[in-house]
Amino acid sequence: MDVAGYFDCIDRCRRKFPDLRILTGVEFGQPHLFDARAAQLLDLSELDRVNGSLHTLQIGADRSEPNTLFRLWPADKVIWAYLAEVPRMAAGSDSFEVFTHIDYAVRFWPTIQVGPFDPKRFEEGFRNAMRLLADSGRALEMNTRRLWSWIPQWWSEEGGRAVTFGSDALTCPARWPRTSRKRWRWSSTMGFGRDGARRTSGHDKGRTASPLVVPIPALRG
Repeated sequence: MDVAGYFDCIDRCRRKFPDLRILTGVEFGQPHLFDARAAQLLDLSELDRVNGSLHTLQIGADRSEPNTLFRLWPADKVIWAYLAEVPRMAAGSDSFEVFTHIDYAVRFWPTIQVGPFDPKRFEEGFRNAMRLLADSGRALEMNTRRLWSWIPQWWSEEGGRAVTFGSDALTCPARWPRTSRKRWRWSSTMGFGRDGARRTSGHDKGRTASPLVVPIPALRG
């Protein structure tokens, strides 16, 4: 991992695009398992933002992603196991401030075999995970390609105070303005301002925020 090269690239981007707030950051997979290993690669405290992600679950002596587990376990078991791991991750690491894509396992739901995904069947598990994340002061990240309305609604109701947005559109600059406008309108309906923070009054309604970009490399175990 070329940490020095990454920081140099960020500096060049900040100089080239002074109107953007460009933060340093990393997506850290399974931080509750790999904090010590990550510390050997870089000092996470030097970064502006650390996103924690959960992509694998324990199966025997190994760990596997949901797309594999759906072929080995009943579909409901995969979702419940994923949601049970979220609190363990939150309690087991203090190195991340944003939990990313809580719907990760849902992306691989075997619709053909078991029918469409119904979030209401797993509402208790999602709400419990969100409540624990909110109580820890963390933000919740969502991907603009999958704007499930029930996620920000439950997050808000369980005490979530901030959201962040990840977008695969960053690989296609022409799509970024469209997805930005979409997520701002969408988050506003759930009570979050353009800066991602929960609105406590109507005073900031319509207030604009500087565009924020966080180039996120992946750090996975």
